[in-house]
Amino acid sequence: MSIDTNNDNGSPKPISVLLVDGYPLVRQGAQNLIAEHTEFTTIKMADSYEDARRYALGHKPDLAIIGPNLDEGTGGSGQLAAIAAIHEASPNTRILVILLSDFDTVGARDGVAAGAAGVISMASSEADFIDAARRVTAGEEYVSAKVSTLALREREQAQYSGPLTPREAEVLRSLALGYTNSEIAKGLHLSVRTIETHRANLQGKLRLRTRAELVAHAIETGLLGAAD
Repeated sequence: MSIDTNNDNGSPKPISVLLVDGYPLVRQGAQNLIAEHTEFTTIKMADSYEDARRYALGHKPDLAIIGPNLDEGTGGSGQLAAIAAIHEASPNTRILVILLSDFDTVGARDGVAAGAAGVISMASSEADFIDAARRVTAGEEYVSAKVSTLALREREQAQYSGPLTPREAEVLRSLALGYTNSEIAKGLHLSVRTIETHRANLQGKLRLRTRAELVAHAIETGLLGAAD
């Protein structure tokens, strides 16, 4: 459903925007971007899903932009909790979710499943961000091209590949032991980008979202008992 962007006299009215993220710099950065376009106006900035619910209830924004830096909610994800809270408080508000990375295809799927109309990543350009905000407000569904491509590739791999490859198992074990992507890349003599891709593939293949879930899977399958 699109937003009515005209006043009673037929003149355009600004698209009211609620910005939600736990980091002030992210909220301010998004506000600075949309402030360059007179069709948007920021009504509130929230740093938690509880504040997002309260502001959505009181102001009924046309668009809510939800960043990735939110404390965990009852569903295990602050971002998903914010989507649910805003939907409950203001069902007609359109929601655009910002992911930390193009490789967070699990977050993209979860966000859309929870009711977000658009998904974009922090790696996107300013022009793509504004385009996404406009299209979501106009009633379109939007997923940035790179996130969409990676999600499709991941789904195909999950559908047509069998058990974990030796490399995937090695990456999963290292993640479960608490190593960072950079540390794993150095130990395996691979690029960080390659490790990020393996991690995204693992999450898609195993249908797991968080590091805690990856650790639990590694323990359940005996992977942490593998020889060093």
